[in-house]
Amino acid sequence: GFDRAMTFITYAGAGAVYIVFAPVVAGLLLFRGLKREGSVLVLSLAGAALLNYLLKHLFERARPDLYRVIAETGYSFPSGHAMVSFCFYGMAAYIAGRHIASAWKRRAFYAATALLIGTIGFSRIYLGVHYPSDIAGGYIAGGTWLAFCISFLWWWEHKKRRRNSKDSQNDGGRRN
Repeated sequence: GFDRAMTFITYAGAGAVYIVFAPVVAGLLLFRGLKREGSVLVLSLAGAALLNYLLKHLFERARPDLYRVIAETGYSFPSGHAMVSFCFYGMAAYIAGRHIASAWKRRAFYAATALLIGTIGFSRIYLGVHYPSDIAGGYIAGGTWLAFCISFLWWWEHKKRRRNSKDSQNDGGRRN
């Protein structure tokens, strides 16, 4: 039963989930007029996938072979499930959290997201397809990329606010 539960959880960090879930979330953000947030969510996911590919081919670490519940191919370090889930779910939680007014609800949402990301990483070790250092490497690389993406979103929003401020100063504060 625990094997099935860990297999189910690990698929929350699989590429097939992102192929379905990412366009839906990005589409909802665009529908709500949150173009920048939707764009940065996609950037976060695409960048994490590219970074994962590059790092795996840089390190070329073999997967553990002592105990496997599921079959996996490819290199082990860093864990793509850990890295990409940290970036995608982390960015989605950051964006959603900006729209949750209650501090305790926001913290609870962040804690639930962290639990999901942590459980995905644990599932990869439990299933025998990654070493703990693969998960740690995925989280470190993913956290770094996520921090860059959040910083990029802040910069983009600041740039827009400055442009809007200059526009309102140039037209004497009148709105057209």
